[in-house]
Amino acid sequence: DYVTKPFKSEEVLMRVETHVKIHNLTRALEGSNGELAARNSELQSEKKRSDDLLHIILPHEVAEELKATSGVKPRRFENVGVLFCDIVGFTGYCDRHAPEEIVDHLQALVEAFEGIAGAHGLEKIKTIGDSFMAAAGLAGPVANPALQCVACGLAMIAKARELAPHWELRVGVQVGPVIAGVVGRRKYQYDVWGDAVNTAARLENAASAGSVCVTTSAWRQVADHCEGTHQGSAQIKGKGELDLYRIDRLRVPLATA
Repeated sequence: DYVTKPFKSEEVLMRVETHVKIHNLTRALEGSNGELAARNSELQSEKKRSDDLLHIILPHEVAEELKATSGVKPRRFENVGVLFCDIVGFTGYCDRHAPEEIVDHLQALVEAFEGIAGAHGLEKIKTIGDSFMAAAGLAGPVANPALQCVACGLAMIAKARELAPHWELRVGVQVGPVIAGVVGRRKYQYDVWGDAVNTAARLENAASAGSVCVTTSAWRQVADHCEGTHQGSAQIKGKGELDLYRIDRLRVPLATA
């Protein structure tokens, strides 16, 4: 800006005041833009933390669907392996040990189970007390979900024996159709339902320590790959008499991810 001669004091003062105001407004705007940029960065960080947490709680495909549509469509899967395992004598162990010791050991074991499940192509569904539930065949079709679950269960048994306090596990595995979906709003829970789920939970209770328990239908799918023993028939709640097989080891280790 410039002022022509001869100078008029009123005009000069007006021009100076105008430029001072412009300067002050510019600085204020720059400050606001900086605050907005900082706030936007905070919001992006918060969004990433929320996304990361969502992907921890839910399978990747389910989390993406929930973000895109604000809902998850329930789905039916025809051939899913379901695994339940729990710790033998856990209730008594809790009665004899301090809470901190119990949770520390349980945390280490569950973290190990999560890694083992992922390596064998299983999706962790949830933990219920000392019970761990996972499934094979939800992310996509697999050739032999029963074998993947059995191999995963045997690896979990070995890991539990390795880690202090050297717990023994019981594992139940069943294969069949399931319904999968997300329930809850305050706390999302991805879960599966169906006869295979109920039967696997019952087989966990029927299993002997340090083994995987399966029914005849599951045994037929894994018999060529496993060493097992026919345990005879047993009364299974909601199922009646079922022939059960105890599996102790694989003939040849499965390749893992």
